[in-house]
Amino acid sequence: MKKTLIVALGGIIGAYGRWICTRIFPNNNFPWATLLINLTGSAILIIFIRYSEKHSNPKWWWRPLIATGICGGFTTYSAFAVQVDQAISAHKYWLAISYPAASIVGTFLIMLLIDELIGKVFKK
Repeated sequence: MKKTLIVALGGIIGAYGRWICTRIFPNNNFPWATLLINLTGSAILIIFIRYSEKHSNPKWWWRPLIATGICGGFTTYSAFAVQVDQAISAHKYWLAISYPAASIVGTFLIMLLIDELIGKVFKK
C-alpha cells in the first residue's frame, strides 16, 4: 500500500509539472511544450537510473516515486501521438517527421551527455 501511495504522489507531482510546462511553453507552430516535457522527463529518468546503479543502498521509495510516479505522470506519449496525428491530418508532413525525429534524436543525445557526465562524476 505504501508503494501505491508513493506512485500516486509522484504521479500528481509529474502531471502538475506537465500542466505548468504547457502553460509556460505554448504549442504554436511546433509542439515545444510536449517535446520539452518528454526530453526533460527522459533526462530525469536517465539520471535517476544511472545514479541508483551507482548508489550502494537505494531507498525503497526512490523508484516508485521518481521513475514510475513523477516521470510517468510528467512525460506524455499520448500527447505526442495525438500531435503527430494532427500534423499528418493537417498535411503538415515536415512537422510530422521533424517532431518525432527531434524527440528520438534529442533523447539519444541527452542519454549520451548524461552518461558522459555521470561517468566523470563517479570516477572521482
